[in-house]
Amino acid sequence: MTCQSRIQHKHNINDCKPSRWVSHRGNRRTVVTGNIGYRKTEPSAATTELEEWYVKAHAATSLESRARFDRLVSEWKESATAHSLEFKIAMHPAYQRMIGMGTEALPFIFENLKSEKEPGHWFWALASITEANPVPKESRGRLSKMAAAWLKWGSENDYVSLD
Repeated sequence: MTCQSRIQHKHNINDCKPSRWVSHRGNRRTVVTGNIGYRKTEPSAATTELEEWYVKAHAATSLESRARFDRLVSEWKESATAHSLEFKIAMHPAYQRMIGMGTEALPFIFENLKSEKEPGHWFWALASITEANPVPKESRGRLSKMAAAWLKWGSENDYVSLD
């Protein structure tokens, strides 16, 4: 085996005896000691700062997400109730922004689906976000059965509690 030093000449690996060298890969720093290399990964300052930022930034996310979702629902319901076609309801910009929230919106959608007396038009959003369709063919078009199938799926996937 050979190793290649910075001056680009090759020599036997046993002649390579760095006592310590540091390699930066991504945001982790790898410290290698000895001939063959004992690797010890230590978080760099950048990693620690990034982790701290992530925790702080996501601490208020659920409250902000909930407020955003509620605002979009209000906007959607105010203007979409004039439409009777499901396609036009689902193509409303506020509805599309709810879909754009992705899995972050699922607990809120399931909560609305569970609490509404008459299930709303959440099925398009659920199918778009989850890429699933737990509604059996015989239940399609029957809103209460469709809601029950989706709530069962949401419970099985830990998005909603059916207590």
